[in-house]
Amino acid sequence: MRNDVTSSSTTSSTVVSSGTWHTVELYGDPSSGQVSVWLDRTQVGALTGQQSLGSGPIGYLQLGDTSSSDAFDVVFDDVRADPLFIQP
Repeated sequence: MRNDVTSSSTTSSTVVSSGTWHTVELYGDPSSGQVSVWLDRTQVGALTGQQSLGSGPIGYLQLGDTSSSDAFDVVFDDVRADPLFIQP
């Protein structure tokens, strides 16, 4: 996970299996600094916690990796973004 406010990246050792669909949920609250990430309805502890998110609303979300050294295929389906928690 990349935080452009602090110019920092946070990684996790959680393995994502290939060849199957996954559900990823991200919650970020700039007022409290709370960030939570779930993969297939299981919270990813290494990506969950307090971060500096700035004082304004979240401006954009980017899904995927922009580095040129990685090669992979990814498909996004049913992507939703909302300022409130999205119920499954």
